Amino acid sequence: MRKKIFDIDSDLDEEIKWNNLTYRKKRPLFGIVIHKNHINLEFWQGTLLRDPDNLIEGIGKKIRHYKIRNEDDINIHLEDFIKQAISLDSKP
Repeated sequence: MRKKIFDIDSDLDEEIKWNNLTYRKKRPLFGIVIHKNHINLEFWQGTLLRDPDNLIEGIGKKIRHYKIRNEDDINIHLEDFIKQAISLDSKP
């Protein structure tokens, strides 16, 4: 997962925050949250991401997550969501 993230953008800052790996540029963008049976990639501005296939879950005010249950879930959709989140960082 980390390799995929850094393949997309090697300039992201990685830090542990709230006991999870988080990624940022100017501001926090997303984080990896490990659960017993899956991993969530949580997007802090997830409500702003385009998701025509409704793959992102959550009901929070802004945060949404993409659930990864197996290696097949690390796919082109995930890459697109990461790129979208990074592009939001450049907006005011």
